Amino acid sequence: MASLFILTCGMPRFLFCMLLLTQSVFAFAQDDVEVVLHEDVINKVLAAIGNISDTAEYKVLFYTGTYKWTVIDPKIELETNGQAEFKCDVLVEAGFVHYRSEVVGKADVSYDKQKNLINVKIVHGIFEVYTRVLGSKLHITNIDLAQYYTDPLTFEGPMSLVTAIPFTMPDNSIKTIYAVPEDCMLIVQEHKIVVNCEVGFTDKDPAKK
Repeated sequence: MASLFILTCGMPRFLFCMLLLTQSVFAFAQDDVEVVLHEDVINKVLAAIGNISDTAEYKVLFYTGTYKWTVIDPKIELETNGQAEFKCDVLVEAGFVHYRSEVVGKADVSYDKQKNLINVKIVHGIFEVYTRVLGSKLHITNIDLAQYYTDPLTFEGPMSLVTAIPFTMPDNSIKTIYAVPEDCMLIVQEHKIVVNCEVGFTDKDPAKK
């Protein structure tokens, strides 16, 4: 259910109340609502998830052993070209070999209007696991971290900004007008995700469908 923000208006104060609405914290401007999700917030969620790791056995030629890898400092970087990159370092232990690899992958950013969720989904992040025997590098496997970050990072979208405006009619009855974000468009900008929406007005409660 969308949360409602109520602004009470009588007939003489209607225009003044509408002015307050357009200058409110929800960034109403020229009939638009803008919701901004900063890169730092996304990365705080990744930090809270913590470092992901896994262990498995391997067999390469006549050599067997165990490898372990651990993700260090995962983060999403939002670029000016509208793309989102997933970056991290990975610590790998394979046999007697220890090394650190840099991973540069990709994340998809989308807005699900039905669920009112901004989704950031890691879709690509590959690194190699290898070991060395007698100075020679032996490839073990490739790991795609997208298979471990299976759930998208989700954040509430602009539909929570539905605003109810009670209006006193000449017969002293109360008519409620609802300002509802619509025609929303998601844009990835440098260090932030922006969802812009037009604002429609209706006398029907959008929470009652």
